[in-house]
Formats: sequence, structure tokens, C-alpha cells
Amino acid sequence: MSPTVVEALLAAAAAALAAELIRQRRRERRDRDAFRQIENAGHALAEADDIPSITRAAHEAISSLGPLESFRLYFFDEADRVREVWIAPAGPPAAVSRDESHPDIRAGVEQTRLDLIAATETSMSFAPRDLQASARPRSRFRLPLYSGKRLVGYCEAQYLAPLSSEATGRLASIYRHVSNAVSAEKNFRLAARDGLTDLFARRFFDARLADEVRRSLRYSRACAVAQIDLDRFKTLNDAYGHAAGDEALRRFSRVLRRTVREQDVCGRRGGEEFAILLPETDDTVASRVCERIRSSLSTERLAFGAETVTLTASFGVAGLRVGESSEDLLARADAALYRAKQEGRDRIVIAARDA
Repeated sequence: MSPTVVEALLAAAAAALAAELIRQRRRERRDRDAFRQIENAGHALAEADDIPSITRAAHEAISSLGPLESFRLYFFDEADRVREVWIAPAGPPAAVSRDESHPDIRAGVEQTRLDLIAATETSMSFAPRDLQASARPRSRFRLPLYSGKRLVGYCEAQYLAPLSSEATGRLASIYRHVSNAVSAEKNFRLAARDGLTDLFARRFFDARLADEVRRSLRYSRACAVAQIDLDRFKTLNDAYGHAAGDEALRRFSRVLRRTVREQDVCGRRGGEEFAILLPETDDTVASRVCERIRSSLSTERLAFGAETVTLTASFGVAGLRVGESSEDLLARADAALYRAKQEGRDRIVIAARDA
């Protein structure tokens, strides 16, 4: 073999080796990027402590694998009824939001649908069937969400094109983080939230308020509290029954959740009494938030048999004073609420700023 041929073969071998090294480095780079993506998703979901933040983090992670045609997250209550539905519209990337008018809200989930959602490779596995390595490439995924062994919701993701096996593997990793976050949120909610309204229970609300008051005083920041009472609630209970009263409380809590700002904290303090913690907010701005709630509530209509009822509420607002305790702040807001009811209800009263 001539030296020229040998040199040509060596050059070809060197070129092939160089090309393979380049491909290997690209694969390593893709693997590193995929690992970082899953790691970032895991961090975001581990830090998410409520349904809105979990949903946003899940949507961001799942949509990063490919263009989505649709995205939905369903959450069940203790009776296997749909408690919340979160969706992202089709088309370009968009923010995910709660669908308050979804027809499945408060509806029971049929057993055949539950069986389809919870389908796995074996009866002893919690790995979703749609994520099995042996499954053919698919564009639609139904991913069950568990808390322990209990199915508490599911995610539906429809991509514009089938995912590759590599992307499906990454989706499986993201799914585990989503399921863990949902399970943690459920456990926290059972401990910290009121079962009827899903707002913070009194003990946890008071703890959050005390923490925020200490922070506000330390850094000389504004902070306000609103005490709220549904007007003539006992009359409604007496006239239509306790089931009607429960529905009124649920409806009001939904108005609160969709009207307050993301940083505000809502709690049920007992019966028809509610409170809102408004960090970084003075009493004037807090009263505007309450006015939005009052106005939104006025558009709600509750049907009880042949009759329709409109809810109203009274509000007492107080801004934090220098050196004031959380108990004193609540007491001043409560006194303002008492004035609102004495002056005719369905109104907002701001507590005096001076001692």
C-alpha cells in the first residue's frame, strides 16, 4: 500500500474520529441541558406551596419539551369531585389560569374515567401507562397525580407532534416532581386550610399575620388587614338551610381568591367571618382591594329553588401602626367592621390611623 493511500486512510480515520467526538460532545451538552432543565423544574416545584404556583411551574416545565396544543390540570376533592381546573389556551405559549366556569367543577369523576387516567403497566405500579418506555411515541399524555395511594388529580398535555423517547423520558422525570409537589400541597392544605372554603384556617392565618407584622415593623414597611363579615348570614341559613349557607361561604371564598392580589393572604376565622392580610399595603390601597371584592360579590347570584339571592359583605380595614401587635391590628379592623355593620352593611370602613 502506497504512502499516499495510507495517509489518505489515516486522514479519513482521523476525520471520522473527530466527527464522532463532536457528536459525543453534542450529546453530552444535550444531556447536561436536559439535566439542568429537570433540576430547575424540580427546584421550582419543590418551592411551590400552593396550587397556582405548582400549576405555573408544571406548565413551564412540560411546555419546554415541545409546542403544546393544550394543557389541563384537574384537582379532586375528598369525594372524587373536580375541585379545580387549570388550563393554558392553544396556540403560542400563554399563562395558565384557573377555569372558574369549567363544566366539570363540582362534578363527580366517573369510575371508567378514573380507570383510564390511573392506567399503569401493572397493577402494582404507579408509573403512568403513557410514560412506559415500551409505548409507541405519542403526543397526548394523561398523567395521574397521587398523594400516597390516593388519586388526587391528573394532568393532560397534548403536544403538536409526538415526543421523542428522549423527551418522553424527561417528561417522566418532570412528572415525578409534579406529583410530589401536589402530594405535599394536599398534606399542607389538610393541615392549614379550612375544609369548606379552602382558605387558610384561623390558626395558620394568625401565624402568617404575626410573621408579617414582625417583618413590617422591622423594616418599616406598610401592612394592612381587612376583617369581613357576610351580611345577614344567619337569615340566609334559617331561610334556605345549612347547605345553602355552605354554598354561600364557598361562593364568597371563590370571589376572594379570584379578586385579591397574589401576595394577599385570605383566611376564614370562623362561621361567616373572613380576613385578608395585605402585605406592603396601606389602609387606603387595602380599601380599594376590598371595594373590588365588594363589587365582584354584587354580581354573584345564588339560586335556591325558585328564589335568587345576592350576597353582600361588610369590611373593616386597618393599617399597621408603629409598635402595634398583630392582635391589636386585628382588633382595630374588627372595630371598623362593627361600624360598617352599624352604618348599614355592604360597605367598607377604615379604622382611625391615630391612637
